[in-house]
Amino acid sequence: MAPVKRRPSVDGAAVFLCLLAASCGSLTAALLVLAGGALFLLLNLLMLFIFRPLTGRARNAASLFFAAALYTALRLALSAYRPAWLAAMGPEWLTAALFLFSAPAAVTLMEKKPVSSKRLALCSLALLVIGGVRELLSAGTLAGVRILPDGFPVSDSFAFGGAGLIIAALLLALFRIRGQGKLISYRVPEGLLYAVGALGLTIAAGAFFALLTRLFPLPGLWRPFLAAALAGLLALAVGAALREKPNEAPVKATLRAVFADGTLPALATLAVLAADRKMAEAEALPLFGGTAAAALILGLACALIAAAVPRLDTSGNPHLPVSFRPLPVWLAAAGMTMFVLSVLPK
Repeated sequence: MAPVKRRPSVDGAAVFLCLLAASCGSLTAALLVLAGGALFLLLNLLMLFIFRPLTGRARNAASLFFAAALYTALRLALSAYRPAWLAAMGPEWLTAALFLFSAPAAVTLMEKKPVSSKRLALCSLALLVIGGVRELLSAGTLAGVRILPDGFPVSDSFAFGGAGLIIAALLLALFRIRGQGKLISYRVPEGLLYAVGALGLTIAAGAFFALLTRLFPLPGLWRPFLAAALAGLLALAVGAALREKPNEAPVKATLRAVFADGTLPALATLAVLAADRKMAEAEALPLFGGTAAAALILGLACALIAAAVPRLDTSGNPHLPVSFRPLPVWLAAAGMTMFVLSVLPK
């Protein structure tokens, strides 16, 4: 029997769980993102079941396209009928990341054994506790009801800031919610190729996005849909161009795995949307200036994460308590990074 080839990838379900924990900035936010996240995940799984004959890359693109359509519909509905719920869910970029990453999460879950109902209940309880603790520490309230006395020291950072992410990481570890295996299975050289792929895909998708939105202006709520469609289709096209051949170079095989990874177009979509918001705020920026900057930042971030993988995502690391491997430590690292970025000059 021929040996099974290792397929490097990012665990979309684990990233989705981290984003869920990060989005639970209050008890109300926790309830909303739990309901929305569960709905998006179920609908994505249903879509994948219906279109199960699709190949891996086509499945990734269709899933991201579907998640973006659901996210657009959700924002339209909440903006019209429940704007307070939309505000309670936290920063727009975090909400977009959460719901767009329901696509790679669903793809990952299709390939894994089913999660037990007991485990799902424990995760839900942990997320509710995270939301309650962060609201208490950030506002002194619980579901809007005053609990702590006036004057008690609280900090906004516990809501959607770095302190909130660290609290979320500690509580995930307390509940022993660690994920399954590695969050990122790329080795360092492979992770650097992932960074190159993220940079290139963001530049390409962002260039098309900027050109199309300049020619055909779209309302803000529909822009995530277009960005996701472009990133998904471009990743599909590049992956198809990198067809497997006998005796091919390892670099080409790794690039094919990178573009078959459902997290890559989701990340590129978020970077394109970030550039679009920045260019809307600063009209003096050239047409593709924001896109190039966002692509460079994303590429550098992916390269730094690739370098950190051996320290943060190694299940056998004796310096990390077992309950912290790997999800809580990644979430805590994200919180500390937010603290570092907050002291840098704007």
